[in-house]
Amino acid sequence: MTAQIDQGMCPCNAPGIEAYRLLTLPDGGQVRVKWLDKIFEEAYREGKGPDLSVANELVSRLSENNYIPSGTRTEYEIAVFKEYQKFFVEREKRRAR
Repeated sequence: MTAQIDQGMCPCNAPGIEAYRLLTLPDGGQVRVKWLDKIFEEAYREGKGPDLSVANELVSRLSENNYIPSGTRTEYEIAVFKEYQKFFVEREKRRAR
């Protein structure tokens, strides 16, 4: 098996394992999604700030590798928006140091 570290790593740091993360939806339910951090990193490098139009784009990217049930897209956008806001603020703090 060939390791592809650029595609993410699991918490155990085993190369080639898809990176999963829990995403908390507005109703409090949690879903396991893969590549969320990678998607956030890409958006940040592209200079995308945390706004709702970006959340729509991020959910589109997320849906390439994750099943998003029909009728739940708005909930995913809200959850991704909140998480990306946190991610963005943390990155900006690091950058300012």
